[in-house]
Amino acid sequence: MGSGASKTNEPFHLHTLRRSDADIVNLMLPVYYTSDPVTKLDITNARASWSMIIDDTSPEYLRLKDTPDFNYSSCVMFYYDTFYARFFDVHPMSRAMFKSGLKTQGKFLVKMITLCLGEIDDADSSKFVNTLVNLTESHNARGVKSIECKSIIIFSMKILIIFF
Repeated sequence: MGSGASKTNEPFHLHTLRRSDADIVNLMLPVYYTSDPVTKLDITNARASWSMIIDDTSPEYLRLKDTPDFNYSSCVMFYYDTFYARFFDVHPMSRAMFKSGLKTQGKFLVKMITLCLGEIDDADSSKFVNTLVNLTESHNARGVKSIECKSIIIFSMKILIIFF
């Protein structure tokens, strides 16, 4: 046998590969997923970035808007188009889930982000949690897995950084 083969016929023992459930979940999740807690600074930055997107003052949008091939009349349209292009690059199998068209879906995305950023650090966090649970349950009823919902939420916050 080759140099890496065992000299005995001992069975392979799974206990040598044991990992915690958290380790396994982290290995299975997309690279942009994090279990780090959201800080007040994260919320402040996300809100500031979102405000610039809504107000058409995002530095990235302003940099590109006068270039010849830029075809977006608002930063919001640029955001959701960029979001879905990158999301489908990362998660191509999810494209089939978006049957209503990206413009319609983009409007839902904008509403979801606005709602979440408005509720995320309220004194009563149960409203925010209930919003996310309701979003996840309604998407789950349409065949979207809970982890995909969480990935979309995290991914949308990562895209906000690009516009800031």
